[in-house]
Amino acid sequence: MVRGMEAAGAATKDLSRQQTLLEELHKLVDRPMRLMVVCGTQNRAILKYGIRQKLPAMLELVAGPGCSVCVMPSGHIDAFIKVAMQPKVITAACSDLIRVPGSKQSLASIWKKGVRIEVISSPMDALDIARREPDYTVVYPAVGFEATAPSVAETILEAARLGLDNFCVIPSIRLLPPTIDLLLLDPDLNIQGLLCSDHINTISDNKAYTQIAKKHNLSCYVAGFEVVDILEGILSLVRQIRNGESLFDDPLAFA
Repeated sequence: MVRGMEAAGAATKDLSRQQTLLEELHKLVDRPMRLMVVCGTQNRAILKYGIRQKLPAMLELVAGPGCSVCVMPSGHIDAFIKVAMQPKVITAACSDLIRVPGSKQSLASIWKKGVRIEVISSPMDALDIARREPDYTVVYPAVGFEATAPSVAETILEAARLGLDNFCVIPSIRLLPPTIDLLLLDPDLNIQGLLCSDHINTISDNKAYTQIAKKHNLSCYVAGFEVVDILEGILSLVRQIRNGESLFDDPLAFA
């Protein structure tokens, strides 16, 4: 009972904070502003909780390249398909990757033709398949940005620890900052600020993002994944734009 009351109180406090942040945004946004939300997890939260609909009309959020499969070269998909079609091979891949087209086919299309494809939610799931199917080579196409690299490395180490010699990885990990940098070269995008996520601190630091912000004269903020975190980040970006500044000048801003 006490825990339930505490949870209800925390939820009420959270909603109150959200409302305060939204009210402040509506006061401050006095001109068209376009921000890029880099992280796919943050973009999903924005969609789930209808954050765009609550923001001022002149404040636009643009989804950045947070989904690695969306920027996957067709040649990489072709390589995954070629390997998957080899005898005695099982390809273990996430559902999003399966539907991405290569130059002629996708993993989904060859799956329908009888090629062994297993849909998994994490790299470790591929090890379960390898243990269950010792007569097959289980191939994991490792896609993602740098924040996913640790989980792939952990899976490789676990496969070695277990002595699984029928498991292998096709690496296709990409770096997010160069992808964003390339997008920002298009002047028609007119991006004024970057909302980055705490994911960047799992494998690297914020240096690459602050360099991008400085290069393109953008505001920049690293935020968490809850609604309040995202709104606080958006508010910081709006303030920076209004003041003609960027937090890359303040090293303590990302502490």
